Amino acid sequence: MKPTRTLLPLALLCAPALLQAQEEETTGATSAADAAANAAADAAMAAAMDEPYPRGPTPSEDTLYVAWVQPVDYPPASWVAKEEGAAAYEIDVDADRKALGCRITESSGFPALDAATCPAVLSRATFEPALDENNNRVAGVYADTAYWYISPPKVNETMIEVAYLMGADGKLRDCEVVRQDGTPPEGFARQPCPVNDSSADPYRDETGNPVARRVRIKLSVDIEPES
Repeated sequence: MKPTRTLLPLALLCAPALLQAQEEETTGATSAADAAANAAADAAMAAAMDEPYPRGPTPSEDTLYVAWVQPVDYPPASWVAKEEGAAAYEIDVDADRKALGCRITESSGFPALDAATCPAVLSRATFEPALDENNNRVAGVYADTAYWYISPPKVNETMIEVAYLMGADGKLRDCEVVRQDGTPPEGFARQPCPVNDSSADPYRDETGNPVARRVRIKLSVDIEPES
C-alpha cells in the first residue's frame, strides 16, 4: 500500500503556509520603507553615474542596498508611543571616505527619532569620496532621508482548529474552522482547509476496509520570553 498522504496538504498549508502568510501580511508594513530605501539607492547610483565632475560623496557599493536605519534601531519609547516620521540628514565625508559628522536638516517631528538617526546611519554607511572637476578626491557632503516606520513582528500568536471528514472514498468534505483565537492572516483565512488529493489513501479499519474518519487538526503559534 502506498503511504497515506492525506495530511500532507494540510501540513503544508497550515504550518509553513500560516507562517508564510503572516510574514506576507506584515511585510506590507515594512515594504514601503524598503522600497523607499531601494529607490534612494537606485537614484544615488544613477546620479553617481550620470553626474559630471565635480560630484558629491556617494554610498559605496558594499552598503548601497543595506538599510542604514533598521527596525532594531527604533527607540523603545518611540515604538511604544507609535512615533513615525522621516528625518533628513547630512553627513560630512572627507577625501579619504571617512564620515566626519552627521546632522539633522529636517526633523521627523519627534526628537527621539531625530536623535537615533545619525548614530544608526553612521554605524552602517560607507562612502565613495566627492570628486572635483579634475576627478580628484575632495571632501564633500552627502544628504539623504531616514524613514522611521513601525512594523509588527512577522509571526504572531495564533490558535486555529480545523476539522473535516475524510470519506471512505478518500475524499475530503465538510471542512470547517472549529476554533479560532486571534486573527489569522488573510491568506490562511481564505483557505484554511487542505486540498483534496486524488491519490490519497483513505483510513481503514482493522479488516482493511476503507472507512470514513473525522479529522481534527489544532495549530498553535506561541510567542514566549527567552528562557
